[in-house]
Amino acid sequence: MINNPELYGFYKHLVDSSQTEIDKELKEAKNEYKDSLLKFKQVDYFINHFSDKKFEDVLKSETFLSFSFSVTNDIARKKTSDDVNIAYKRYFKAKQELNRVEQVIKEHKMPKVSVNIYNYIITNFNKKMITHLIEDSHCIDMVNVGKVEIIRKYRDRPVPDWEASNKKKAELIEQGRLPLKTIGEDDEGNPVTNGGEAWHIYYEKGWYPYFKWNQKSKKIKNLLGDCEFLPFFKFSPTRGEKGIVSQLHTYNKTRPTHILKYPKA
Repeated sequence: MINNPELYGFYKHLVDSSQTEIDKELKEAKNEYKDSLLKFKQVDYFINHFSDKKFEDVLKSETFLSFSFSVTNDIARKKTSDDVNIAYKRYFKAKQELNRVEQVIKEHKMPKVSVNIYNYIITNFNKKMITHLIEDSHCIDMVNVGKVEIIRKYRDRPVPDWEASNKKKAELIEQGRLPLKTIGEDDEGNPVTNGGEAWHIYYEKGWYPYFKWNQKSKKIKNLLGDCEFLPFFKFSPTRGEKGIVSQLHTYNKTRPTHILKYPKA
């Protein structure tokens, strides 16, 4: 369902971009904290000698404090109060912002996984999604990407059961017998075979389930800024030795009434 190599590239770009952004934010927070601390240290004398606080206690405090000054002259008291409060407010704000950024990094930092691990995760996600589709639902709507669903059709013509046919063919080979194969045509256009044994097995008439993939868009916009990229969702129901078509038919063979849960085509 999901194209792993392309999607991993998108994931890697997203992680790298997020890391670059948080690194920039952390650097800015550290620089502002450093500058604000230097400015705040310039008024430590006034805090220690003319206020009801001690500079070291103010530095350690996690809550915002208010100062009371003992300067007798009104103008001097206002000047001292303004200088201290301006420097303190800047320092406290910078300390809070640095703590916030560091907490975000601590809570949300996730190491970038290798492509092998990522493919393992995506593959298992695909398997669970298809199993849910077959056993518990009949439709998965992925909004702008498209919709995959299971429908049922009445089949009244011979259609090969490839899972059973391939199994029969493998048994013939294992027994040292030759499976039937068309190797050409005669002068009249009739097929010429190798003289082997027939191994195709056909479904009987009746209701059969089918996958239906409705892709909405060839491209998806605005998932990452304003970029536009090819879809990462590809539906290949017969891909591999054990495609999901075989999984669908096997499940319904053992549960004959389950097919009635799927809507008619």
